[in-house]
Amino acid sequence: MGGHPVWSPSQAAKQRTAKRRSKFYSFINVWPFVGVMVALLFVFLASVSPFHHHLWYPVDLPTSVYASPQRLALREDAMRISIHRDGSVYFRNTQVVPDDLPGLIHDALQAGAEKNVYLAVDTNLTVNYLISLPF
Repeated sequence: MGGHPVWSPSQAAKQRTAKRRSKFYSFINVWPFVGVMVALLFVFLASVSPFHHHLWYPVDLPTSVYASPQRLALREDAMRISIHRDGSVYFRNTQVVPDDLPGLIHDALQAGAEKNVYLAVDTNLTVNYLISLPF
């Protein structure tokens, strides 16, 4: 028994699979694709501005060369009056009648609001009227 290998079913199965196996390396490496997609994800997430919950009703503000940012206008208790293109008036985030504004401003000042009123008027305002506040 010295020179001939002993036949076994596992050796026969091993030889059959070796004959069926392709000689070509057919594997697609997806890790470079995953790396590029993760990099793109970070780039797009960094470029998107964070979601701001508006404490007021947003309007299309006009552009100005000499405008300065009003950081205190973003405070929760800031008094902001918004006038939209259809003429509707909002105090903070609620729609009001223009005649009620002096009372609302007085109440806000009594509650401890800042003594500045921020006015935001839509660029495309079609109604021409004047709101006069008796102060």
